[in-house]
Amino acid sequence: MAEESKRVLAIAPHPDDEVIGCGGTIYQHLQQGDQVQVVLLTNGDAFVWAHKLFTKKIRSKPQDLAEFGYLRQQESLSALEKLGVNRKQVTFLNFPDGHLQKNILQQLNKKGYLLAKLRFGQESQQRTQSEYILEALFFRLQKLIEEYRPQVIYSPHFNDLHADHWVSALLLQLLFLKEELDFIHYQYLVHWPNYPLPHKFLPEFKLKVPADLKKNFSWLSKSLSAEAVLKKKEALDNFKTQRLIRNYLLSFVRQNELFAEAKPLFIEEQLFAKDCWQELIYQEGVKVASYSSSALKGGNINNLTVYNTPLKLYFKFQLSKRKINNLIFYLLTPARQRLIKSFAYSDNAKGYEWRLMGKQLYLILDKTELDLPKQIIVGACLYQRRQLVNCFSWHPIYLAEAC
Repeated sequence: MAEESKRVLAIAPHPDDEVIGCGGTIYQHLQQGDQVQVVLLTNGDAFVWAHKLFTKKIRSKPQDLAEFGYLRQQESLSALEKLGVNRKQVTFLNFPDGHLQKNILQQLNKKGYLLAKLRFGQESQQRTQSEYILEALFFRLQKLIEEYRPQVIYSPHFNDLHADHWVSALLLQLLFLKEELDFIHYQYLVHWPNYPLPHKFLPEFKLKVPADLKKNFSWLSKSLSAEAVLKKKEALDNFKTQRLIRNYLLSFVRQNELFAEAKPLFIEEQLFAKDCWQELIYQEGVKVASYSSSALKGGNINNLTVYNTPLKLYFKFQLSKRKINNLIFYLLTPARQRLIKSFAYSDNAKGYEWRLMGKQLYLILDKTELDLPKQIIVGACLYQRRQLVNCFSWHPIYLAEAC
C-alpha cells in the first residue's frame, strides 16, 4: 500500500539557508511524492561584505542593498528549481535582514535601512514600517501554516548563533504551542563554532552533532542518496553572490542532514525544597557579538535553573561575578495578546521581583498576577550598548500541576 504524501514546509531566514539546512531532504521529499513549500523571512539584503565583493563597489547604498536582496531572491528560486521546487511554491516575506532579533526582542529599528526597503522594495512586497514587528511576522507565518496545514516543518535551530535563525525557531515553537496547529518541527543548524568541519567540499563525509548540543536535544540524521547530494551541490552553486562564504556553504554537502527536535521540559508544581530546582542550561551562554572583554565586565551567566510552585515561578541565575548589568529575561507565549514578556534586571514591578544573593540572582514571577499559561518558552540575553552580546539557550517549558 503506497504511503500517503505529506505536506512539508521549509522556513529559511535568508536565501540559501533552505538549501544549506535541508536541501537534500527537500529533494527526497519531492521524489517520494510529498508536497513542499518554502518560506523565506528576509531577502538577505544586509550582507554588506558579500555585496561589496560581488559588485566590487566600495560603498553599499541602501538602494544597492535592496537590489542585492532581489538578486538573492532570484538565486534562491533557481536553486530550489534544481531541487524540484516550483517557483509558485516559494514565498518571500521581505522582513529586515539581520534585524529580526532587534525588532522582536528590543523593538528597535534602523530607520534608514527600513525606509530604503519601503522605497526600493519590489512592488508586491512593500510594507509599512509598523509591519516590521513581532506580531506581524508571527501572524503572517500563522496564516501561511493554517492555510497550508503542513505535517512537517523544517526551520533553523534554537541555539543557532545567528539571531535571525534562532528568532525563526522561536516563532515556529510559539506556533507549535498553539493547540490547533499540529506538526512535526525539525530544526537544522547552520551557525555554530567549528561546525561543520572541515570547511570545504567533502561529500563523502557525514555531518556530526556538535558535542555542546547533544544533551538538550534529540537528533535525527537523515541519510541522503547520491542523487540528493549531487542536487544539493548543484543548488548551492546557484548562490553566486555568496562567493565570500562558498567553502562554508559547500561544507554542508555531506552524506546526511541533521535535525533536532525540541521537546518541552515538564516541571511539576512542588512545595519549596532545595533539591527541586531543574536545570535548563548546562553551559555558559555563547558569545554572539565581537565585543572586547570590557564589554562583559558586568558578569556572565553560567547556569540557569527553574522551580515551579502552585503560586510562583522561580528562576535562578548562577553568575560568574556578583555584579551584572544589562540582563533581560524573556518569557514567550502565544496564549496572550502580547507574545513576549520581558523582565529587565534591577526593574521590579507588579507580578515579578529580582533578588541578588551572592553570586545567585533570582527572578520570582507571580503566576496568578501575570496570568501565565501552562506552556511557555524562556531565555535570557545580555546586552551592551543596545547590542546583543550573549544569548542563552531557549527552552520550551510545560508547567504541570501537581498530581
